[in-house]
Amino acid sequence: MTPFQSDPMMFAVLALLLGWAAWSDLARLTIPNVIPAAITALWPLHLAVLGWTSNWPGSLAAALAILALGLIAFARGWCGGGDVKLLAGTALWFEPVLLAALLFKIAIMGMVMALLRLRGAHLGAAAVLQRLGAVRLGSVAMEGALPYGVAIAGGALWTLALGPDLFP
Repeated sequence: MTPFQSDPMMFAVLALLLGWAAWSDLARLTIPNVIPAAITALWPLHLAVLGWTSNWPGSLAAALAILALGLIAFARGWCGGGDVKLLAGTALWFEPVLLAALLFKIAIMGMVMALLRLRGAHLGAAAVLQRLGAVRLGSVAMEGALPYGVAIAGGALWTLALGPDLFP
């Protein structure tokens, strides 16, 4: 049994927060600070429910390393600050043995998004999403910015659902 199977309520809350982050990033290229803050703040509660039995010091160290590297990338203009905070906060929830799977799946999701952009698949979806409130999506497609919060959320949900496996 994975920690997420033993704590379905926190899994559901985390999934909702990740979905909100993905939608917000897709719609406005912004991840509100409250989302990574909530993800980070809920992590100790999740650990308390599990009885502090996970390798939480390793998860904390990995998340801090991701935050440090992400801040360097942000300072160089390679990624957004919301993406850095979301990735670091989300990484807390994964034990170090799952971290490589998480990052790999996030990279796959990002690659799929980039390939869809290159193929022009975003153009048809842009009109639909603009009607649903994602008003910046058309301009995002033209600016070249990739809403990587979508990839982070997708990769995290994929890893939460399947662990290190790629397929069920």
